Amino acid sequence: MGARDIIRGLALWPETPRIEEIRAGYTNENFRVLSGGKVYFARAAGDLPHHGISRRNEARCATIAAEAGIAPEVLHARDGVLVTRFVEGRTLRLGEAPPAATLTAIGRLLGEVHRLPAAPELARADLADACRTYLSQAGSSRLRAPDRKRIEGVLDDAPRPARECFVHGDAFPENFIDDGRRLWLVDWEYAGRGSAGDDVAYAAMNLELGDEGIRTLLDAHGGAVDGNAVRALLPVAAARDVLWCLSEIEARGSTKALEDYTRRCCRRLGVELP
Repeated sequence: MGARDIIRGLALWPETPRIEEIRAGYTNENFRVLSGGKVYFARAAGDLPHHGISRRNEARCATIAAEAGIAPEVLHARDGVLVTRFVEGRTLRLGEAPPAATLTAIGRLLGEVHRLPAAPELARADLADACRTYLSQAGSSRLRAPDRKRIEGVLDDAPRPARECFVHGDAFPENFIDDGRRLWLVDWEYAGRGSAGDDVAYAAMNLELGDEGIRTLLDAHGGAVDGNAVRALLPVAAARDVLWCLSEIEARGSTKALEDYTRRCCRRLGVELP
C-alpha cells in the first residue's frame, strides 16, 4: 500500500481527504491534506537505519516540540504515519541570507528548543557521532583518501559536547517556516538528546553566516553556547552533510536533485566530488 492510500485510510479525516504531494526534501514523501475545510501535513514513511532515523523517535520529538509551541500540533503519530496541523507560510531557503530580524527569531526559537529537557529515552543526536557512523558505512568509500583523512582530522579536533538538552538535529533553512507572525520549526527526524552548539553550528553553516551573524544567533539564543565552539563545529556540520549525501546515494540511489545538493556540499567543505 502506498503512502497516499495509507494516509487516505486514516480514521482522522472528517470527510474524504484531498491529498496533494509536497515536492520538498530528499528522503520522504510529504503531503498537504485537505479535509473538512482544514489543512493538514502528512507523512507515511519507514525507518531509515542508514541515517539513524526512527519514526517512533521522530513522533516523540515532534510531540514534545508541539506541546512546547515550537512545532505544529501533532494530530496523529503511529506506525510511521505522522499528521500535524499545516503551517501556511514561507520556508527559509538555502543560500538566502536572512535579515537580522529573522536571525534573531531563529536564535530565539533554537533557544526555546534547547531549554527543553532531554528525555533519556530519546535517540542521541550528535554531529560528530553521526559523521563517524557515516564513515563506517559503505557510502564513505566514495571519498578520496585525502578527503577522508581531512574529515577524520576535523572530527578529532571537534569540541566535546556540552551538557545534553533537547535538540532538533537538522536546523536546515527549509525546516523553518515563517507564517508572517512567527517562525515554526518542523521535521524532527534527527531530533533527540544532544548539544545546543550542534544545532546553532548547523544553522549557521547552512545559512553561510559570518561572525556577525553567529553573534546575532547566540545573542538571541540566550543560552550558554560558546561562540568559539560553534565556529569549531562549522566544518563538522559541513562534513555531516557530505557524508549524509554519500550514504543516501549508496543506500537508495541518486537523483538529479541529490546530485546537485551533493556537489554543493562538497564545494562547501572543499572536498572533491566523488
